Parts: sequence; C-alpha cells; structure tokens
Amino acid sequence: MRPTILLFLAILVPLAWAQSYYVCPDLFLALSDPTQSAVGLASCCSSAPVDVRPNSYLFCNGPNVTAVHLNGTSASTLEHFRGLTDLLELTLVNASLTGALPPWLNELGALRTLSLRTNRLTGNAEIVASLTNLLYLDLAENQLSGSLSWLRQNTLLQQADLHSNTFVSSSTTSC
Repeated sequence: MRPTILLFLAILVPLAWAQSYYVCPDLFLALSDPTQSAVGLASCCSSAPVDVRPNSYLFCNGPNVTAVHLNGTSASTLEHFRGLTDLLELTLVNASLTGALPPWLNELGALRTLSLRTNRLTGNAEIVASLTNLLYLDLAENQLSGSLSWLRQNTLLQQADLHSNTFVSSSTTSC
C-alpha cells in the first residue's frame, strides 16, 4: 500500500473506533408508535452499546444524542425526533416518513446533516432555511414542491440533493 493510504487508515480507524453507537433495545418498537418522542432516546446514551440493524444507529456525546441514522426503518413521522436540540445529523432514508416538514424543525438548529431522501414528504421545504448550520441537505425523491428561494439563506450549505421533487427555482425551472 502507498504510504498516504496507510497514514489515512492509521488516523481514520482509531477515530471510528473511538465513537460509540447505541440503540435502546426498544427503539425500533418505539418508532412504530407515532406518539413516542425521541427525547427518551437520551436514555440510550447511558446504556451499553449493542448491535444494531444495518445502517441504523445513534451517536451520543455524553448524555446527548448527536446523530440519528435510521435508514430503511418505519419511523413514519419526524415527531419522534422533536426536542433533540443537540442533534448534528439526522438521516432517515427510506423511513416511511409522510406529510409536511414540521414547523418545529427549526428547534434542531445545530443540525449539520439532514437527509430525508426517499420518503413521501409533501409541501414546501422553507422551514429548512432556519437550519443555518446545515452543511449537507438531501431531500431527494420526495413529493416536495414550491420555491427554492429559501435555499439562499443556508450560506454554509456545501451540498444539496433535491432531485425528484417539484421544486421551482426563482427562474421558474423545475428541479
């Protein structure tokens, strides 16, 4: 192997092992109940690490949930994640989400990554403008519509994937 690759691996592998991911044994059961809130997920951070479903995990920083990746699950509603104000990453790809993006999404102001790809989200996405720390946004393959003028407010955004929606840019072209 080339020295550059070995150096990269020598740095990356210990960092990956230093992070712990946690899931409460009842997490997936709770997600099947739309009345459950993710504030209870904080208790997962104090439990012992357990194996999780492929592509699904929580990252914790002390008692705070900082990343949720639940891909291919049946979360069905974003309401589960309300109140997780320390959340930096929310990834719910193909998670059976339906309806509009909720107005309380602005409470997750620390978010740097928001990926809600391949769901059945509807309405406009203007609430995303309030997430001013976003670096990565993926709302592709939903049923979102409306203007993209809000996108200009996310000045830190480095990458956005919005394809397979019916957004209209300020020049009235569809995306």
